[in-house]
Amino acid sequence: MTHVTVSGNTIEEAVQKALLELETTEARLSYQVVSEPKKGFLGFGSRPATIEAHIKPDPIMEAYSFLESTVTLMGVPATIVQEDIDQGDKQVR
Repeated sequence: MTHVTVSGNTIEEAVQKALLELETTEARLSYQVVSEPKKGFLGFGSRPATIEAHIKPDPIMEAYSFLESTVTLMGVPATIVQEDIDQGDKQVR
């Protein structure tokens, strides 16, 4: 699942619900406020905050998918290696 619409008493509560449902972090979450919360009078006319949230695409995985499909379509036998420049670690996929 990459997209949800959730409600909460506050926008922050709705964001937390979206994070749990999408099983992601705040850094990878993007959301748009559909409706602001409204307190109402004596509990009447109150309205929760509603947001539409989705997971931002991972640029590394997007690049990997692109390269994998391109190499496959070209019919070239190749291994794609992801190297973490900071650590010098290599991951072969």
